[in-house]
Amino acid sequence: VYALLFHGIPGKGLFKGMVFGVIVWLIGVVPAIFTMYILVNIHPTALLYFLTQSLVEYLVYGPAVALVYGPAFAKATAGKPVERAPDDQSRS
Repeated sequence: VYALLFHGIPGKGLFKGMVFGVIVWLIGVVPAIFTMYILVNIHPTALLYFLTQSLVEYLVYGPAVALVYGPAFAKATAGKPVERAPDDQSRS
Protein backbone atom coordinates (compact mmCIF):
# COMPACT_ATOMS: atom_id res chain seq x y z
CA VAL A 1 0.00 0.00 0.00
CA TYR A 2 2.87 2.38 0.80
CA ALA A 3 4.28 1.85 -2.69
CA LEU A 4 0.92 2.66 -4.28
CA LEU A 5 0.55 5.88 -2.30
CA PHE A 6 4.24 6.86 -2.29
CA HIS A 7 4.06 9.70 -4.82
CA GLY A 8 0.80 11.05 -3.41
CA ILE A 9 1.94 11.33 0.22
CA PRO A 10 3.32 14.77 1.07
CA GLY A 11 6.71 15.21 2.68
CA LYS A 12 9.98 13.33 2.59
CA GLY A 13 11.58 10.60 4.64
CA LEU A 14 10.20 9.94 8.11
CA PHE A 15 7.59 12.68 7.83
CA LYS A 16 6.17 10.92 4.76
CA GLY A 17 5.99 7.78 6.88
CA MET A 18 4.19 9.63 9.68
CA VAL A 19 1.62 10.95 7.21
CA PHE A 20 1.17 7.42 5.87
CA GLY A 21 0.65 6.15 9.42
CA VAL A 22 -2.02 8.78 10.08
CA ILE A 23 -3.77 7.93 6.80
CA VAL A 24 -3.86 4.22 7.66
CA TRP A 25 -5.04 5.07 11.20
CA LEU A 26 -7.85 7.25 9.87
CA ILE A 27 -9.01 4.61 7.40
CA GLY A 28 -8.52 1.51 9.53
CA VAL A 29 -8.74 2.32 13.23
CA VAL A 30 -11.12 5.26 13.56
CA PRO A 31 -14.05 3.51 11.82
CA ALA A 32 -13.43 0.37 13.90
CA ILE A 33 -13.47 2.36 17.15
CA PHE A 34 -16.63 4.18 16.03
CA THR A 35 -18.27 0.83 15.26
CA MET A 36 -17.19 -0.47 18.66
CA TYR A 37 -18.80 2.58 20.28
CA ILE A 38 -22.07 1.88 18.47
CA LEU A 39 -22.24 -1.89 18.96
CA VAL A 40 -20.53 -2.57 22.31
CA ASN A 41 -21.24 -1.07 25.71
CA ILE A 42 -17.79 0.40 26.38
CA HIS A 43 -17.09 3.55 28.36
CA PRO A 44 -16.10 6.47 26.11
CA THR A 45 -12.90 6.98 28.13
CA ALA A 46 -11.75 3.50 27.12
CA LEU A 47 -12.47 4.31 23.48
CA LEU A 48 -10.45 7.50 23.79
CA TYR A 49 -7.61 5.44 25.25
CA PHE A 50 -7.84 2.98 22.31
CA LEU A 51 -7.77 5.85 19.80
CA THR A 52 -4.78 7.51 21.46
CA GLN A 53 -2.83 4.29 21.86
CA SER A 54 -3.42 3.23 18.26
CA LEU A 55 -2.47 6.69 16.93
CA VAL A 56 0.85 6.47 18.77
CA GLU A 57 1.40 2.99 17.31
CA TYR A 58 0.70 4.13 13.77
CA LEU A 59 2.96 7.16 14.22
CA VAL A 60 5.71 4.61 14.89
CA TYR A 61 4.68 2.06 12.23
CA GLY A 62 4.47 4.64 9.44
CA PRO A 63 8.06 5.89 9.74
CA ALA A 64 9.24 2.28 10.12
CA VAL A 65 7.61 1.45 6.78
CA ALA A 66 9.16 4.58 5.27
CA LEU A 67 12.61 3.55 6.50
CA VAL A 68 12.28 0.06 5.06
CA TYR A 69 10.57 0.79 1.73
CA GLY A 70 11.06 4.50 1.10
CA PRO A 71 14.66 4.82 -0.13
CA ALA A 72 14.56 1.73 -2.35
CA PHE A 73 11.20 2.66 -3.86
CA ALA A 74 12.20 6.29 -4.41
CA LYS A 75 15.40 5.19 -6.15
CA ALA A 76 13.59 2.63 -8.31
CA THR A 77 10.94 5.11 -9.49
CA ALA A 78 13.05 8.27 -9.77
CA GLY A 79 12.38 10.05 -13.02
CA LYS A 80 9.89 7.48 -14.27
CA PRO A 81 6.46 8.72 -15.30
CA VAL A 82 3.48 7.38 -13.42
CA GLU A 83 1.80 4.66 -15.46
CA ARG A 84 -1.92 5.00 -15.91
CA ALA A 85 -4.44 2.42 -17.02
CA PRO A 86 -5.62 2.87 -20.60
CA ASP A 87 -8.96 4.59 -20.99
CA ASP A 88 -11.86 2.26 -21.55
CA GLN A 89 -13.46 3.46 -24.78
CA SER A 90 -16.42 1.10 -24.47
CA ARG A 91 -18.08 3.27 -21.78
CA SER A 92 -18.75 6.24 -24.05
